Amino acid sequence: MERSPKESGRLAVCIPTYMRSRVVWDFLERAAKMYLDAGIDLYYYDSSPDDETEEVVQSWMRRFPNRIFYIRVPEDVHPNMKVYKIFQLDGIQKQYDFIWVCNDAIRFTEAAISRIMSSLDSRYDLIEVNARDVEQLGTRVYEDRNVYFKDCAWELSLFGAAILNTGAMLEGVDWVFYEEKYRKSELINFSHVSFYFNRFAEMEHFRALHLSFSSWEFSSSIYKSQPGWYRDAAYIYCESWISTLEDLPECYKWKAEVIKKCGKYSMLRNVKDFRALRREGAFSLGI
Repeated sequence: MERSPKESGRLAVCIPTYMRSRVVWDFLERAAKMYLDAGIDLYYYDSSPDDETEEVVQSWMRRFPNRIFYIRVPEDVHPNMKVYKIFQLDGIQKQYDFIWVCNDAIRFTEAAISRIMSSLDSRYDLIEVNARDVEQLGTRVYEDRNVYFKDCAWELSLFGAAILNTGAMLEGVDWVFYEEKYRKSELINFSHVSFYFNRFAEMEHFRALHLSFSSWEFSSSIYKSQPGWYRDAAYIYCESWISTLEDLPECYKWKAEVIKKCGKYSMLRNVKDFRALRREGAFSLGI
């Protein structure tokens, strides 16, 4: 008997999470119905050692069968390798046009979600959701991968910044190569960025949509705690980010300029940031 084809869907939001059941509960209570009504399915990739997150998600799966999904991931899998598994469509139950890996704490307004859904177009290899647009790039289309690298590579370091065209970005990928190369310690933290720009370099034609949003169009859970990598911020921004960009194909220019942006616009912006890092033990004389 022939296998029946998978159901199809427009967009799947895939959410890696670890030991943050309250954050997951908060999103589901406050935003899940809005996402589902817009036609978005939700997938949770959970590597928690306990069952609290699974129980929260399962309760919503019973309310919305075949729209919310739970995938258990081994606890020792690095978050970025978890993302690579999502890119390989592990656990995905339908055929989606686009895959959106998101941080577990962020949620967008109904108007923002509506705008994102109306922007899904197969002509775009990637749709970038920029919820702060600190450089005021505005909503625009990029067809030069090098200019896109200069303007947007640093923002794509965030989980939630990139919606991927499944056909253009995720089919025909040599995942053995990517997993072996980018699980190295100096490259793993930004392996998703490495993936995007290596894929762009392989394409004959490139097209990305940069969507600019205002800060009030998204919010973060009140239960969000500092990310697990926070105490390694100096290594991540001053070593790992540099290694990631230097490793990219030579077709990308402006690497020195892009290297500075990730810290400049995020956690290393000013003296106040360094003092905060010092208070938290992420910055010291030894570091």
